[in-house]
Amino acid sequence: MNPSTWRLIEDGPEDGRLNMAIDRAILTACDNGQAPATLRLYGWDKPTLTIGYSQNEFKDIDRTQCERKNIPIVRRFTGGRALLHQYELTYSLIAPIPHCQFPGNLAGAFGAVSKAVIDSLEKLGVPQLEIAGKDKKGKRRKRSPACFSTANHW
Repeated sequence: MNPSTWRLIEDGPEDGRLNMAIDRAILTACDNGQAPATLRLYGWDKPTLTIGYSQNEFKDIDRTQCERKNIPIVRRFTGGRALLHQYELTYSLIAPIPHCQFPGNLAGAFGAVSKAVIDSLEKLGVPQLEIAGKDKKGKRRKRSPACFSTANHW
């Protein structure tokens, strides 16, 4: 498989379990050399809460509220914290590591992807934001089960 070849998949809104299954299938195919690096763009057919692979859904998530509001809880096969998906465009980027367009480690790849997203948003006129994981007085906030509540330290 040519490492400079990329595949783009544009899917519409789908069920949360199906979205996670598709991402998992792409990862398996890419890992087995059966598919090139892939950027997948997709949506959600209804509000869905995804939780990270190691996240404790009984400790971190109010399951009763989710059931009351008919919000399914779906576990991602990747890490991270809880994300409520609804009216958004979600992307998954799956590539072998090392890859010619990314450094030879997960942290470097994450940094390269983050930079590409920030650069793309700036080209669309969205200003760059700083996220430090601290309050206005510089004190570290209490750990939250929400995914984007703190910056990742790669």
